[in-house]
Amino acid sequence: MKWRSVHSPIVFVLIIVLVCSGKCNGKGLETNPLPCSERIALLDPELSDYILPFQVGRSYILSQSYCNPYGGHSNQLAYDFAMRIGDTMGFPHLHFGVYQFWPPTETYDVPVAFRNARGPLTESGILIADSLYTALEY
Repeated sequence: MKWRSVHSPIVFVLIIVLVCSGKCNGKGLETNPLPCSERIALLDPELSDYILPFQVGRSYILSQSYCNPYGGHSNQLAYDFAMRIGDTMGFPHLHFGVYQFWPPTETYDVPVAFRNARGPLTESGILIADSLYTALEY
């Protein structure tokens, strides 16, 4: 028992280091990742670990969605929620993206669905720009 309690965290850290070596910092990733529209996966919001990044009961308009050709998301899997300055975040919009490593790089982003979002979705489970989304209880 004593060996296990002392060495288990060390073994866990070593496993993480081996798994992440060359990947957590972006080294070793492919140099020509897929275009934005091809990185979108079929998502099931009911199985998602993600919740909307604002208070339950609040509603915000999604100003930009994935792969928006007319905004800053032409090659990003990221969402922008329009917010009033001083409301929740203190910024005019909340930019939400999930990335595979640090620092975030737009071609190594990860598509997500929100399990507590009420609002329209694409067939892939992606939120739609210029639509209103409400954070539900989760």
